[in-house]
Amino acid sequence: MEALALEQKKKQKLFTAVVRYARKMEGKSVVGANDNCKYRVFAVSKKGKATKKVVNACFIGGVFPTRLYSPGMENRVANVILNDEYFPELTAYWDGKGYSRNRCFLGMLQRAHDSAFDTREAAFQCIARDEGLTIPVLIATTTTASI
Repeated sequence: MEALALEQKKKQKLFTAVVRYARKMEGKSVVGANDNCKYRVFAVSKKGKATKKVVNACFIGGVFPTRLYSPGMENRVANVILNDEYFPELTAYWDGKGYSRNRCFLGMLQRAHDSAFDTREAAFQCIARDEGLTIPVLIATTTTASI
């Protein structure tokens, strides 16, 4: 029973961080109209080259710092990038924050970004109901120190 309670706390902690980050986003984390969502989107210089300035990140990407980002994460689902074997520094950070690595739960959060961005509040309501979570109150002063 303790393991289930601990996992529920981890889900809540991640859900709270994702919802707070997502509420600040102005649009999906994509480069082109038909592009897949990106863990990071960087500004482009006048010469057309990517800069180091982050201009957007997906729901999952928005809750970890850019220093842990690798282009090799793109086009991989969250439960893959949070596998010790591929990105151990990210996994250590994630675990240190007390975030859940539950595969199904991460999938729900990614789908909320990838396919329901414009209706994300409704998607969050569904996730909260289905997972027994509480939706965080919108706080105007909340900042995302991650990206």
